[in-house]
Amino acid sequence: MRNNDWFRWLLMIVLAVIAVYYFLFKAQGAPPPPTPPPGAVKDALLQATIQGQLDRVAKEPNKFDPRLKLCMLYDANQLNVVAEECYVQLSGLLENHPRAWYQLALLQERTDREMQAIETMKIAASNAANTEIALPHWQIGRMLLDSGRAPEALEYLKQAQEKLGNQPALMAAIMRAHIDAGQPEVAVQFAQQNELVKTPLGPYIHQLLAEAHSELGNTVEADQAMQLADSRTPAMNDSWTIELMQMRYDLPSLKMRIAAAIQQQKWEVALRFLDELARYEQPTRDTRLQKAGCLLQAGSPEEADAILGDLLTQAPDDSALLIAKANAQLEIANQRQDMTRAAQALETSEKLLEIDGTDLNAYFVNIRALILLNRQLEAINSCRAAWKTNPDQPTPVLMACNLIQANQLWKDNEDMLRAMAQKNPRHPTAGSMLVLSLVENGRLQEAGIFLDSLTDPNHDGTLLNRAREAHAAAVAGQDQD
Repeated sequence: MRNNDWFRWLLMIVLAVIAVYYFLFKAQGAPPPPTPPPGAVKDALLQATIQGQLDRVAKEPNKFDPRLKLCMLYDANQLNVVAEECYVQLSGLLENHPRAWYQLALLQERTDREMQAIETMKIAASNAANTEIALPHWQIGRMLLDSGRAPEALEYLKQAQEKLGNQPALMAAIMRAHIDAGQPEVAVQFAQQNELVKTPLGPYIHQLLAEAHSELGNTVEADQAMQLADSRTPAMNDSWTIELMQMRYDLPSLKMRIAAAIQQQKWEVALRFLDELARYEQPTRDTRLQKAGCLLQAGSPEEADAILGDLLTQAPDDSALLIAKANAQLEIANQRQDMTRAAQALETSEKLLEIDGTDLNAYFVNIRALILLNRQLEAINSCRAAWKTNPDQPTPVLMACNLIQANQLWKDNEDMLRAMAQKNPRHPTAGSMLVLSLVENGRLQEAGIFLDSLTDPNHDGTLLNRAREAHAAAVAGQDQD
């Protein structure tokens, strides 16, 4: 009881502070927002971002959104003290708005003030009561559930359901609350009525059903549910928290954004982030290599080539840089039909293969260069060499088969075709190509046996018919002889 009294007393103080702010907003206009103490922000990007947001607030001091973004900027970047001051101040700017209270409650929870966070989130929920906003009710339900107050949590979760409908993660939380409130039979009925096991959260629902049936003494049902269970608690769909997480603006997070954009093949986005990073940090070898790769993928191989050429003046024997430059040259050759670039890339790959005859990246450059130079037989032989030195890598075999099919070079490439047919029996064309190779090599009986095994519907019908016709014609010719 004393703890509850203390929290109520603290809440009254916070409300009094907000009342003062509200009076100032109405009587004198909005006061300036709180700022971090000198020296608290050392990251250059974060400093610039905060200052930019402060400037936006100064231009529109009475608007809610710029101040909210400023508070969230502090919050997302672990400036907890000034973030809390900002949220408290903001609560007085727009009367009865739940958002600042909501974010303040989550900040309090993250800084180990769970009881205070619950009381603050209740204010957010009460301010959202007459709106379609359901997140505060869901969050207060989650908080109460975590603190062992399941009956109280259930009330808030049901209020959230009235606004959100049968959202699976919310329904799972309601089921969890019924179990924790000592109502396992209600939990089972709730899951059955709403067919929760058929939702994407079915494995977690089975986990809850196993607990509920166990409490009810239904041993068989509990065992059956446990066999399908997964104990991972589903996350609530909290768009406001996701928005907060996206307000992280320091140099490490910017580098993470760059890496993520590259992984997602969003080359233009990655290039914008790299340009932003260059404003605050001198570009390193790695970031310049990243930029060259993005430029190459985004259709600017000449710019990539220039960056790589500059890097190679500092490290002329760097194999990664040499491969990257060769790939840039191949793109220029392909886009501009400048075969001197393809020849340069071929020369680079040959030098690298002299150093390391197993370098798969060098082989890929070599193969691409030979294709562009219309030296198809040599390209197939390069695929063969790459396969023999890297037998566990399927790409050289696949590249060879594509070249063999495109140029109808069946006769002398049985080894590559057989390798593909054995590694991937369901490949749509490899089996048919192997039959064509065997036919051209005069091994008709073996070709016929293999042809009869090609029954998978995945096989390419056109090429399979061609293989059958070739085999039948060869057999007929042999009979005539």
